[in-house]
Amino acid sequence: MTSREYLSYLNYCETIVTVSLQIVSIILMSNLLYCSLTKSRIFVVRSKLSKSLLFYLFGHVTFSSLFLVYNFYLLIFWRPHGMPEAFTPMGLFWTGLTCVYFVIVGPVLVLQLTVDRSLTLALGHRYSTLAQRSMMGLALLIMFITSIGVTIVAILELPLEMEKGKKRNVTPIGERASPSLGAA
Repeated sequence: MTSREYLSYLNYCETIVTVSLQIVSIILMSNLLYCSLTKSRIFVVRSKLSKSLLFYLFGHVTFSSLFLVYNFYLLIFWRPHGMPEAFTPMGLFWTGLTCVYFVIVGPVLVLQLTVDRSLTLALGHRYSTLAQRSMMGLALLIMFITSIGVTIVAILELPLEMEKGKKRNVTPIGERASPSLGAA
């Protein structure tokens, strides 16, 4: 087995492990969310979960579920090295965008949770509900702006990638194209 074949199988196993661990984390975090939000008797804790932790859990479950789309695409259309590629460029692009969201938004959620916990410890009762809400609002705004920014950049870059392999006839502005280039 050559090193390329070995890497192909290693990549496939890595994707299987990633999908397995994502499913486990989605199930566990969803269970925590459900029990906390429905005030279930199964969830025995002296105090309830903080709003920032619930926000983190909800964001992680949401974006991890979106990331599963990309990983399932990789699993379904995987072929060993040497076989014809089954991936389509558009399929990789649109499912890969969900992967980018997971990578971009995850650190924002962790930062918001860390800052909220730090302020709670430092300020105690002086850290008001209004301050917590404004922190979550700021985190939502940052997540929204980064998600929209990534989407706009990716969509603007898409035509460049689609035409990378095509030969184009470009006529400078103000000049008439010659008939040999196929333009009338």
